[in-house]
Amino acid sequence: DLFRVDRGRLGELLVATQDDQTWRSFAPTAGSSIKNDTLTPQGLRNRTNLTMLDVGSLEAGPYLLEVRGSGQIERQLMLVSPTTLTVKRSADKLFVWAVDLASGKPTANLSLQAGGLNYEDNGMQMGEVASLGRTDAEGIVQTDFTTASPYSNVYLWSAEGSPFAFSTTMWSDGIDPWSFSLSATPEQQPVVGSLSTDRPIYRPGETVHIKGVVRLNNDGRYTLPTGSQLAALTISDPDGNQVYSSTLEISPFGTFSTDLPVSGDSSLGGYYMSAQLVGDNEYHNFSGSFNVSEYRKPVFEITVKPDHENVLMGEPIAATATARYFAGGVWPTRRFTGGCWPIPTTLAPIPRPVTSSRTWMMPTPRTAGSTTRR
Repeated sequence: DLFRVDRGRLGELLVATQDDQTWRSFAPTAGSSIKNDTLTPQGLRNRTNLTMLDVGSLEAGPYLLEVRGSGQIERQLMLVSPTTLTVKRSADKLFVWAVDLASGKPTANLSLQAGGLNYEDNGMQMGEVASLGRTDAEGIVQTDFTTASPYSNVYLWSAEGSPFAFSTTMWSDGIDPWSFSLSATPEQQPVVGSLSTDRPIYRPGETVHIKGVVRLNNDGRYTLPTGSQLAALTISDPDGNQVYSSTLEISPFGTFSTDLPVSGDSSLGGYYMSAQLVGDNEYHNFSGSFNVSEYRKPVFEITVKPDHENVLMGEPIAATATARYFAGGVWPTRRFTGGCWPIPTTLAPIPRPVTSSRTWMMPTPRTAGSTTRR
């Protein structure tokens, strides 16, 4: 069965996707079924098979697709739209850019609304759905918007009377800051800083030279701390025991430094450093680390290069091993001992265009001769 979902119930349905029992008990509006059919699954039993379902040409809007069989039920929230929404979010603002999928041109005069999905005592709940206004001639709307928590997912969709469009801050796979090795948080961080050491690794008995840098952060505009301020620095060993605690004066350049002698019987492993401004009651701390190890600098290197990158099952594997000193020079004749171990590899199928376990976004059908930009 394929059901048309009223936009007024879309928020309710989005909440239902977060709870299995609510999702399964959601009752579509009476008379909202627009298509029903009976299918015979193809392929062998007890195997994963792909059966194509033709739902025909659909108008833009939200739909609920329901498949039942053998006492099982599977549902999918399907969203059909001619418009794509690009969303940028800060702690108190939303930036939305609407673009037509067929032409790539901005979508103007699109009325948008948004709500935050928050975890409350009685489960997941949709906060107040607020109007964001209409997109301008460049397809942009930018407005103040806050949720109960800066970590709440935001859902956006067009208001009744406007062409259907939908997006959510959950759709961020591949463009999250950590996808580019960047640390980020939706919360405002009025104090930022870094802790570094002159080397990443030390032996017991050596001295760790530590430097910290502090900046005040006004929405990405960094300034030096004003007045005479202090930084509280603590260091913990691999067992979590605090081995250093001190209050250090911050220089006019926003820096501080200190030394930590590592005793001969110190624990081996990673040491954790944490610092924050003295008097900062909100605990905006920054951190760093270093390692203590009974290591010896390597004096030689052995590399192994196979004659062929790929071989078939049953074919011999030939490789060349090369040994050299880092300081230069030829190794004396020695016997090498080595081995070869297989690494299992699984071929994964091409992922289907599903943006979450229960939400599927697809464009509206195109007319003959039109193009879609990706």
